[in-house]
Amino acid sequence: MECPVCKSITTDPEQKKCAECSTDLEIFRIIETLEKKAHKQNKRISLLAFSLIFLVVAAAVFYYYFLNFNLSKGKDDATTISKQHIEIEYLNNEKQLLTSSLVELRNEVQVLTEKLKKAESQKVVAETSKPKPTPKEIIHVVKRGESLQRIAKKYYGNSDEYQRIMKDNNIKNANSIIIGQKLKITAPVTE
Repeated sequence: MECPVCKSITTDPEQKKCAECSTDLEIFRIIETLEKKAHKQNKRISLLAFSLIFLVVAAAVFYYYFLNFNLSKGKDDATTISKQHIEIEYLNNEKQLLTSSLVELRNEVQVLTEKLKKAESQKVVAETSKPKPTPKEIIHVVKRGESLQRIAKKYYGNSDEYQRIMKDNNIKNANSIIIGQKLKITAPVTE
């Protein structure tokens, strides 16, 4: 799946977040699934409506020919025309009812799809507009045998982060710390 935010391609269909920008991909998969279902449902509704209209027209044609071939010689043409007119009106009313039902169903599907998209976009906006937490500062007093690398490993889990401690405390040389020196440690931000 392609991430709609950063356009990176994710090969794992079970991956919930984009590896590049941490966008929640599950929401977009749900939207994609719902759009596919709505498309299938629209196809089914269209096929059903077409079938019903075809059956109504076929029934009208069949009924018209059936009446014309089975009329007895003594019947009045005006009566026959009147009956046919009534049947055609009935069939037209049925067709209008089916058409209006189809329009209502399509409108409902469209409204539900729009509501879903709106809710999902609001959720995405709410998630992206959360303020970033501010880092906490810890004061560490240097003890015998400690180095900046050891302190970095203790607080950050990685000894390579000693450069962050140097920068935060304006230390020029990593070997110039002394016992009892107070160091500001910026705690890693957790969400």
